[in-house]
Amino acid sequence: MGGIQAQGTASILSQYALTTVFNVRVQLGIPSTKLNLDLIRKIERLINACSAAIEEQTERVFVPRISAEIYDGRGTERFIPRQWPINTINELWIDGGKTFTDPINKLDASEYAIVDDQTCIELLNRRFPSSRYSVKIVYNHGRLPADLSYACDLYCEWLYRLNEREDLGRVSRSKGDESVAIEQSVPKVVMDLIMKYKRMEFGGATPRSSINV
Repeated sequence: MGGIQAQGTASILSQYALTTVFNVRVQLGIPSTKLNLDLIRKIERLINACSAAIEEQTERVFVPRISAEIYDGRGTERFIPRQWPINTINELWIDGGKTFTDPINKLDASEYAIVDDQTCIELLNRRFPSSRYSVKIVYNHGRLPADLSYACDLYCEWLYRLNEREDLGRVSRSKGDESVAIEQSVPKVVMDLIMKYKRMEFGGATPRSSINV
């Protein structure tokens, strides 16, 4: 019984959530005295859904994490991985054999630098090879802007209230002889905050494979 209760009370909030239950509760105007486990779980599910939607819409991730990615080399001194800002580089490999196991192919930190507002890796005395699957990077990336976190609060509020009014899927609501249109799309003010962070491709690389470490 204790194990079941413990599992039932464990948070389901994603480690990559773009906001918190506290922030969304305040945005909704719900007093702390009104919180119960069911409501907390509902808010957590909303946050998870909205966070995932924002990452899909922007084609980016924001909460810092470590990823391992393999890319084609492009024969240039500079290399732009898919995610930014680059916080730290754990490993950088150049290996035409594509095994990434021989230490001789692992670059020392003195051989490269993070440049251009933490968006780009620059080799100091060589070029990346023009070879497929020859570059591997393990790096910590991401930063959560305050306005994007607030956009997630607003996204959650919109979806919560739409659901509470039972307006999900409806295109209009009638009252007497009047019919009022129901906005089913995410409000423009929310999308404006989100889309300023949408990925823009400026010669960046597309990873051949990518995993969160």
